[in-house]
Amino acid sequence: MKIYSKNNMRSSKFLVITNLIICISFFVLSINGYSQALPNIEWQKSLGGNSDDFAQSIQQTTDGGFIVAGYSISTTGDVTGNHGGYDFWVVKLNIDGNIQWEKSLGGSGTDIARSVRQTNDGGYIVAGMTTSTNGDVVGNDGGMDFWIVKLNSNGDLVWQKTYGDTLGGEDAYSIKQTLDDGYIVAGYSGMSWQGLGNGDITSHNGNYDYWVIKLDSLGNLQWQKTLGGSSEDKACDVQQTNDGGFIVTGFTSSSNGNVSGSRSTFDYWVVKLDAVGNIQWEKPLGGSGRDFATSIIQTTDGGYVVGGSRGISGTNSYNLWIVKLDANGNQQWDNIYNSFGNSFGVDLTINNNSLYPSMKGIVSLQQVANGFIVSGATYLNINGVSTGTSLNYWVGKLDDSGNLLWQKALGGNNHQRVMAIQQTLDGGFVVAGSSEGNSGHVTGHHGSVTVSDYWVVKLAPENLSLESFLQKSITIFPNPVNNRINLDRIVKSIKITDISGKVIGIYRDTDGVEVSDLIHGIYFLTFELENGVTETKKIIKI
Repeated sequence: MKIYSKNNMRSSKFLVITNLIICISFFVLSINGYSQALPNIEWQKSLGGNSDDFAQSIQQTTDGGFIVAGYSISTTGDVTGNHGGYDFWVVKLNIDGNIQWEKSLGGSGTDIARSVRQTNDGGYIVAGMTTSTNGDVVGNDGGMDFWIVKLNSNGDLVWQKTYGDTLGGEDAYSIKQTLDDGYIVAGYSGMSWQGLGNGDITSHNGNYDYWVIKLDSLGNLQWQKTLGGSSEDKACDVQQTNDGGFIVTGFTSSSNGNVSGSRSTFDYWVVKLDAVGNIQWEKPLGGSGRDFATSIIQTTDGGYVVGGSRGISGTNSYNLWIVKLDANGNQQWDNIYNSFGNSFGVDLTINNNSLYPSMKGIVSLQQVANGFIVSGATYLNINGVSTGTSLNYWVGKLDDSGNLLWQKALGGNNHQRVMAIQQTLDGGFVVAGSSEGNSGHVTGHHGSVTVSDYWVVKLAPENLSLESFLQKSITIFPNPVNNRINLDRIVKSIKITDISGKVIGIYRDTDGVEVSDLIHGIYFLTFELENGVTETKKIIKI
């Protein structure tokens, strides 16, 4: 038996109170930490060599790492095997952003990768353009062609295909794997004044057209469609829809052909295709300025969200513009984010005599739990990052109605041009593009401040709100799963998405889902509870 004196009792009471205060303080600090929304930088990587390297696309892979694609003219540093001029440069990173392997692909001409995706077999598909006729490039039809490259999981070339016309110029901006293990590709075709030549394009509407091609699993052409009018129409993004068709977006200055209405400058142009490329509906969107759509996603309600830049009439300045459409293309809401300073987003002004558009940064977006994550570019000082004269990455979180929840700028005193964003398996985000020089958040730059490196930034998950912090987590089992995933309670709905953000299915009022039809890989389950709280879990399908 312990005997306490009065002093001992006072001391014991003091220790209890002190410990209680410490515990309460720790809890309050934890809650305050969870209440802060802005995600912090976990790591950043500059990748490249002695000359220009521009990342255009990124995706997290099933092993937790990342695949990045763009183009490089470097011959030193991280870059090996350049064939001459710009090459496709494909880089595989591990979960910490360290290089596992890298590949230069191309010939002695210009080869620019625009889009990369991991494929169901664990390899990769890359799309872009080529002017080469040697090296890795076989079958160029003349001038500038679509170039589609299939790699295995180690980055070795499995097959490559060129598609185009002998007289025009074609550039592929987006590629996605389809439900039949084939591929859908969107970009543009440009015909010379001489008209159609020999090649893969069977018709043309005018100056430049959307060009959408469907390939089988080996890259063979199944069908192709040119869409547009007599002026300039260029597709920037494509996605397969839940009904087996496709949604395509980009921009148009046409007022005839497939394009309805009249316009004095460029507008967004959204086109819904059926499974074999026939137009089901089309919708131009825009104002009196120059409007360039660069990204589109199908939302869980069957509608669409399209993002890009809206030009301020009479100026060279742009604002971010997000538009929500229903399943039939009718506008439900739109938001213009005009507090970011001049030249926010992307300037896709096209000089028809120039090989490259003048890109300040692609507006890209993805649907996430309770809203959307968006990336763009800004000159404005946000979070003390930008000098006001240099272009920085911009990342924003929107709610389901497009209202801005938070924003974050990334970069330094030199230009950073953002091209892609994706939510990661841990609930954070990865952003990719290019950067010049070392300053601010940017370290490890390989060349002078006049040349660009790939710049990849990994952001931590958003800090949880107090409500989410106190909410009892849902338990799922088994994980990994083979046939059926079970929950420890009935939920209002379960949404299954793959690692690219594509919605696989939505199930209501259930405590489990059959997943035997899913191919092996990583998926996300987002649960909606009766009180409106949502929670996302990762599962591995074996």
